[in-house]
Amino acid sequence: MAPPTTIIASSRGQALLSPMPNSKGISDTANGKTTPQSLHDTENQMLYALVFELVAHNDGMLPANTGKLTHGLFFNIIRSIDRDVATALHNRKERQPFSLSPLHHPRMKIGRPYRVKAGYTFEMRVALLNDSLFDSVIAFFTNKYTLPMLYVGEIDLEITAIHTTGGSHPRAGYTTHEALRNRWDDATPLPTDVTLYFRTPTAISRGKDPRTKRKRYWLFPEPLPVWHNLRRQWGYTGGDDPGKAFDAWIEKHIQLVSHRLQTHILDFDRFQQRGFTGSATFRCVGDPDRADHAFWLALCAFSFYAGIGYKTSAGFGQVAPKIHRPKWADEEN
Repeated sequence: MAPPTTIIASSRGQALLSPMPNSKGISDTANGKTTPQSLHDTENQMLYALVFELVAHNDGMLPANTGKLTHGLFFNIIRSIDRDVATALHNRKERQPFSLSPLHHPRMKIGRPYRVKAGYTFEMRVALLNDSLFDSVIAFFTNKYTLPMLYVGEIDLEITAIHTTGGSHPRAGYTTHEALRNRWDDATPLPTDVTLYFRTPTAISRGKDPRTKRKRYWLFPEPLPVWHNLRRQWGYTGGDDPGKAFDAWIEKHIQLVSHRLQTHILDFDRFQQRGFTGSATFRCVGDPDRADHAFWLALCAFSFYAGIGYKTSAGFGQVAPKIHRPKWADEEN
């Protein structure tokens, strides 16, 4: 396992690398072994969340929606390593095995352009749900003596750090599906309350309108679409999917007990997309089966990597989950 403060950092332009979590080895990608087929591997996959620290080198204006720009930036990185892999990702019909945040600065407001001055610092988060993608991204940076500049719109950004573990940044980390499940094996009692913090606009697909054929979305975190979405992504990325029986369990045992939400509209050039941000707290009620209850908690933690809903590969659906410790557990201890 990697040390708790793993970080790649640049100092005066020089790339430095400390030990990193890696299940297959960076050298595999460097030698060209990452293939489009490997993007469909689902066995023994790790989950990764990387946080990039960036500093602007020039003044300029960022658009209201930087998620579409970080999406393009990510594909340029993959394309520079392997065009076939980039093409396979672009043509993929299933949900993408990664999620991306927009650029973040404490003063930026969702849906508004932002004027940048040279020296401003930003963060960008990349979550990778496939070992081959992780190897490709890390190889892009570690195979260079100096870390490359990144270009987002009219802003030139220098990478000053890449955090890979929770010890170096609270939004970074790595784990496996098995570890997320096993966490609750011996927990007594199991937590009953969880809160999801929707950090970027979130919209959950509900299929097409049968009459107009237009796409429809949930713009409110109803329990069933939230946990159905996470269950499906869990299965796509290598986890054991219990299927629709778990959806029925959600309808019976999970309630939305409180929420504080806002709705936003972001521009994607050819269309505009609504989404909600804020927080929602869910509670497990009744006399639930322990295995299903534990899996629900695992999905909550999984949302940290997968995100929720539509266009998670372009900045939507970034989630910070919190599992609340039962009050009576504190009293017993």
